[in-house]
Amino acid sequence: MWQLRFIFDGLKKILLYFWTNKARLELIKPTEEEINEIKSTNLPHGTGIYIHIPFCKNLCPYCPYNRVPYEEELVKMFELAIIREIDIWGNTLRKTNLTTLYIGGGTPTCIGKSLLRILEHLLKRAKIKRICMELAPNDIELDLIKELKYMGMDTVSLGIETFNTKILRRIGKPTSKEINLHAINVLRNMIEFINIDLMFTLPGENLQDIQKDVTTAIELDVDEITVYPLFRFNYTKLGRKTSGISPDIFETRKRFYLIDELCTKYGYERCGVWSFIHKNRNYKFSSVTRHYYKGFGPSSGTMDGKYFYLNTFSVKEYSKMLEKSKLPIALCMKITKKFEMLYWLYWRLYETIIKEDDFYKVFGEKFDTYFGYLKFLLKLLNLGEYNNGTIKLNRRGSFWIHRVQNLFILEWIDKVWGKCLNEAWPEKIILI
Repeated sequence: MWQLRFIFDGLKKILLYFWTNKARLELIKPTEEEINEIKSTNLPHGTGIYIHIPFCKNLCPYCPYNRVPYEEELVKMFELAIIREIDIWGNTLRKTNLTTLYIGGGTPTCIGKSLLRILEHLLKRAKIKRICMELAPNDIELDLIKELKYMGMDTVSLGIETFNTKILRRIGKPTSKEINLHAINVLRNMIEFINIDLMFTLPGENLQDIQKDVTTAIELDVDEITVYPLFRFNYTKLGRKTSGISPDIFETRKRFYLIDELCTKYGYERCGVWSFIHKNRNYKFSSVTRHYYKGFGPSSGTMDGKYFYLNTFSVKEYSKMLEKSKLPIALCMKITKKFEMLYWLYWRLYETIIKEDDFYKVFGEKFDTYFGYLKFLLKLLNLGEYNNGTIKLNRRGSFWIHRVQNLFILEWIDKVWGKCLNEAWPEKIILI
């Protein structure tokens, strides 16, 4: 495997120079001039909104996201700060044609009425077409869910992970098969669209466990099933504990193919590297594939076509900056048009479908001018096919995108999150 990593590290550097004319890719602490430029930049039409709620009442040891233990006083500080951040961008939000709002965490519902006040404040300044929220099966409060639904929440992503109670205990998730099933059954009578997250390559798991999990999800007739591997990031407690003992590539492929076979056999079709949507649904959920997005809250990111930037991960430092009406941006990177094209292509590969017309709508140029070779390459390697302006990855192609992401993109997340969780204001993070 180290030989593959060596080869791909070399390819990364070659591609980086070709696409950016830079010898390295890095996130840097923004200057005052860059902060002012970011503040004056209009959001592109079609931007999605992300709100990060960093609080949990139980910190699962496998979770890689920015979260802190629930504290009432800290929640009050956070609420005031994120409302100030929304106000800073209020005029921009009002004049932007926005798409979706995704609320993640953390456990968003654990802050209760604060969540409703934040959402109400945003919706007075932004017209949102769909609202999706992450939910934990053990934190379903019906009155709160009803109020969120009344405010427009029509989609939920439920963090099931597995229906196996023993494995849930093993990974430190404070739920059970019974709690998971109850949450799904309660929500299906209230919410228009339900995605459930399952995980594979969990400690002690075998193929039979995965088959039972996916079959259970299919029998429940949920709208979308997302099944992704346990990410063993070095900065997570479980990642440090299980580092180096994840299944090898052949065992992972067995699991990946089994999931694909079960879902496609019983009425679902692939809509992403790890996601399968019910064939009778006309809406697809995704938390990550929006091309342009604006983030609010600690550790939230923004991609506006000119810059990619991240807020500080520290709740206290985030709140201190906004007390002064200053943007809490910790790191940023200027985006060239070529790099934005590469960024767009990566997420379309993640979705397993690339439409040439969509590329033209975003960039005003022909897809073949920059990526025409991709059609030949995918066919040569039997990773996908091209038909009438659309490239579609097959199962083999989806698996190898999954592997490439595991090798490299997740390595960048490990670098950035690992650093930012320990430093509120890092000077620089070199990605390549």
